[in-house]
Amino acid sequence: MVAKESPRRIPVRKMSREAFLREMRESVLKYERRYEMNSQDMAHALEMGYVRETSELVKWIQHFRVLQRLEEKTPTAGTRGTTTKQSITVD
Repeated sequence: MVAKESPRRIPVRKMSREAFLREMRESVLKYERRYEMNSQDMAHALEMGYVRETSELVKWIQHFRVLQRLEEKTPTAGTRGTTTKQSITVD
């Protein structure tokens, strides 16, 4: 009889959208300061093969792309005093 392995649990962190956006912004800024280069330029340099791909650079660009997508969908998300709910206009 073969022993049945219990499934491994993947740790999950729950956080608000605002907190997640703040964490991504802080991460991206940390990399930009460390490498003295903005994220768009680093993404281009990686795509063109001007810099060697490392796990750290990949993580940076992943955070940058996630942040871009979230901000494109809801540009004011995470900004105090704003909402993502649809506005109702009265004529």
